[in-house]
Amino acid sequence: MKYEIVPFHDKTWMIEDQLGENSITRFFLLAGEERALMIDAGMNTKNAKEIGENILKEAGLYDKLISEDKPMLIAITHGHGDHMGGLSAFSDLYMSLTDYQQFGVKNNYPKVTFHPIKEGDKID
Repeated sequence: MKYEIVPFHDKTWMIEDQLGENSITRFFLLAGEERALMIDAGMNTKNAKEIGENILKEAGLYDKLISEDKPMLIAITHGHGDHMGGLSAFSDLYMSLTDYQQFGVKNNYPKVTFHPIKEGDKID
């Protein structure tokens, strides 16, 4: 599995998941003031959560943002497989109800607790 980490600035990173010779999918890690949020989870990077945690460790933010009480959050933009590859490592999922139902996420990821996101919601 091949991926590249592209920092945008000190608290935002893009991870490029190599799908093939000329194909990639991207997912993102955001470090907030109190929590970390991953947006999407790649396709081939089954260890997306671990990649995110390592990025936070290298940035010196892990101990501030991650603990047993404050795991990394994940929001999935839509239910296509190239956005959900590393989802099974997370305990909670933020996603639209429509995509959750349409793509059978409950059946494919039964241990992940679903939290619906709707238009106007904010994740701080």
